[in-house]
Amino acid sequence: MSNYTIALSGLQNTSLAIDTTSNNIANANTIGYKAGEYVFADQFVKAINPADTARVGMGTQSLGVRRAMLQGTITNSANPLDLAISGKGMFRLLQGSGSGAVDPSAVYYSRNGQFSVDKQGYIVNENGMYLTGYQPARDGNSVTDDYMDGGVDKNGNKKRGRLLMPNSNLPGNETTTSSIAAMLNSTSTAFTSTANVSFDPTQSTFNNKTTQTVFDNEGNSHTLEVYYRRVSDSNLTITASANGYSYSPSRASSPSTLGATLVTINPNSVLRMDSASNASAQSSVASTSTTITLTSAAASAGSPVDVTGMRVFVNGVDSGATVSVGGASTSLTTTSAVTVPSGAAVTFYAPRHSTTVTPATTTSATLVTVAAAPAASVGDRIFIDGLDTGKTVNAIAGTTVTASGTLSITNNAKITFFKPNLDMTLIAPDGTTITVQGFGNKKQPGQNFTATAVLTNATAITTSSTATGVSVGDRIFVKGVDTGRTVTAVSGTSVTASTGGITTTALTDLITFSPTEPLTTTMAKVEVYASIDGRFFDYNDTTTTSSRALTPQTPGVLGYKEVSELCFIGGKNIDSLVTDTLSGNPMFNTVSKLSTRVTNQAGGTSDLVFNLDLSDTSLQAGAFQITRSTQNGEPLARLTNVTVDNEGRIVGVYGSGKLQYVGQLALVHFDAAEGLIPVGKNAFAASVMSGTEFSAQGVLVGRAGTGVFGEVKGQALESSTVDLANELVRLMVLQRSYSANSQSMKAFDQTLRDTLQMVG
Repeated sequence: MSNYTIALSGLQNTSLAIDTTSNNIANANTIGYKAGEYVFADQFVKAINPADTARVGMGTQSLGVRRAMLQGTITNSANPLDLAISGKGMFRLLQGSGSGAVDPSAVYYSRNGQFSVDKQGYIVNENGMYLTGYQPARDGNSVTDDYMDGGVDKNGNKKRGRLLMPNSNLPGNETTTSSIAAMLNSTSTAFTSTANVSFDPTQSTFNNKTTQTVFDNEGNSHTLEVYYRRVSDSNLTITASANGYSYSPSRASSPSTLGATLVTINPNSVLRMDSASNASAQSSVASTSTTITLTSAAASAGSPVDVTGMRVFVNGVDSGATVSVGGASTSLTTTSAVTVPSGAAVTFYAPRHSTTVTPATTTSATLVTVAAAPAASVGDRIFIDGLDTGKTVNAIAGTTVTASGTLSITNNAKITFFKPNLDMTLIAPDGTTITVQGFGNKKQPGQNFTATAVLTNATAITTSSTATGVSVGDRIFVKGVDTGRTVTAVSGTSVTASTGGITTTALTDLITFSPTEPLTTTMAKVEVYASIDGRFFDYNDTTTTSSRALTPQTPGVLGYKEVSELCFIGGKNIDSLVTDTLSGNPMFNTVSKLSTRVTNQAGGTSDLVFNLDLSDTSLQAGAFQITRSTQNGEPLARLTNVTVDNEGRIVGVYGSGKLQYVGQLALVHFDAAEGLIPVGKNAFAASVMSGTEFSAQGVLVGRAGTGVFGEVKGQALESSTVDLANELVRLMVLQRSYSANSQSMKAFDQTLRDTLQMVG
């Protein structure tokens, strides 16, 4: 009877294989369908002698239907909610009831991306299963990491990760921030105070104007007009402090860090001297010679550089000699003998001009007659016999020099004019440099000493002699390099440096204390006026107010107030020149708060309060242009389109141009995808073989386009993986196999009949 079983197993399993192939053919047009392959296996369960290699098998059996999760062909679709996954991953679906309730444990998976919208606004497939995904933030501007419990929907039901369609209408939002960035023309005619022309919007008393649409709390639009008016330049004063250089921001600025009152510039990288002196320490030689031998430590540290032609100062006093043979070496030759006491500091400066005064007796005067017309300029610093007089040149006429104050001059005294105005360089946040010329009087050469110990980030400095002439606030240089530190206290030979301290590499390193005086440069100014619906702020309507309400340079009789004042150095807004070291944002913003009461189209009124940010405005030699004009208010917006991007984010596009995210698809990947159980309706359920997303390894939940997950294609569908040609060939083979098994059955039947006849 076993032969009957063999033939019967062949007939049964071949029949099931035909069913599998027929099912594949039937689903050739089913979206997302994965073709199945019937897996045959032989049977050797009859075992009189299990070790017998010649035993006869017991027929065939089934090991199941194998479904390879291969990528089907992606075709276009007209439905905006039709989706296809290009790569790994499956859509995550929840089974719901007709009442809208959802069983969170009834999770299914599918590659069929035919989706639509149900009556409650949820995205569902054709079987009514809910598409799930990551939920949007409350403002709709981003997507959260929540895909399990998505809060509640508009009807108060828990969403359980279900994705809703965007709202048909979005209410209007009030403008709270307006940002306008303009490039103003620096060559435009300025309305200076001497011309006494006040601002009048009805006349050509401004340089440029721009408009922007803003919105009240009901979404009604209003017109903001901003006027720019170039006026007389003013001065910007930069002072040195323990923390660096600082200056006052514009009158219209607001600090971006709490407690800030001044713009503080990093002394080491943002503000620097382009023409610092070259200085070095000399070896312990007490002699008078035309040769100066410097310490090897100073030379190896890169100081001095080539100082040929520079004047030699010893302990800060002009020796009257210049360097005839210099270069970066430890041995220098001077034009005349120089007395260098043991431990003295030698400093090299490049004087503008040196000459001898001619009066035969001691005199005190502001007029000085020199031996020859000096190659000097107004503003030069005056030194007599190498000592700084603290006075500058006011005028030069031939050999007569007029000083800014009385000079005490002896017979045959040597007078030297030093260029006092060191050019300073501001480095803007974007890396561009702005050279500001004419910064006022930095005393040279300062007070020079050597430290008595090698220092590392030290705030306590012991100088080689009493620190005479050193004052609190003096800038500290080491070997001619600005340390960025200042003097905070002086007592005999003890000097205290500001926080951070200084570092020296040798006992003979030269330390210079330079008095710091205010640095002043020219600053361009632009006044800004603003109106809302034709009404100027702080003018003739008490409902329009500005947090600044600045009085213009030329007030005039009309009474217009400026809402902001822009100040520029090198074409850049001084408020945005320096950034905060932590956030990278400007330390100050040019922001004014504007308040008004506006009338809407229905005749009602509402308050409109917003910040006008002009921080990114610049002043350049080019035509006026608006480089950015943005505001955060919106009118009522109607939904015009729904799109799905490659990352599976579902976005509502509104007529106002606003985008609102309603979620992002959650994709699930199974390493053992062939272990999923097909439950019909293009869906699969997890099994012990596949693992589940809650309790097994090899199952990942994530976002499209990340990790192992493929991208999502909108308005597209994935076709069935059925290959009709292969399936038809397989069907013919199975038919022949079925016929052959029938013949086996028939042969056994005939054999049994013959046997029975023989016995009978």
